[in-house]
Amino acid sequence: MSGRLSPLRRAISQAMTPNTSSIREMGVDLEVAIVAAKDGDAAGLVAAMDTGGNAHLESVPGCISARTLKGVENPGNVLFLVEWESVEAHNAGKTSEGFRKFIEVASPWFGGGGGGSMQHFTAG
Repeated sequence: MSGRLSPLRRAISQAMTPNTSSIREMGVDLEVAIVAAKDGDAAGLVAAMDTGGNAHLESVPGCISARTLKGVENPGNVLFLVEWESVEAHNAGKTSEGFRKFIEVASPWFGGGGGGSMQHFTAG
């Protein structure tokens, strides 16, 4: 096996801050969400996140990093990878100004019909 990372592993590695070991070392929780983009416009949702949505989310107390990726097999979907200090920090952060601004930027791009899922994961 070569020392090269697969594209998926590289994307996940880049999504972690400062590196993929941060979850284990810092005891953080990783939120993994798959969201259907409105009218299948995943590129629009990712662009909205890249030009402000991620920064607003990262300004929420307890948020360590945020990253979005376009779906391949389901190109109308967007993967959100968000590191939180804890699930409790995520829940508490939902009342913050940064979270409100994130929702303001991202929600016009969210699709309807109940598409999507969200879970938290932790190492250890």
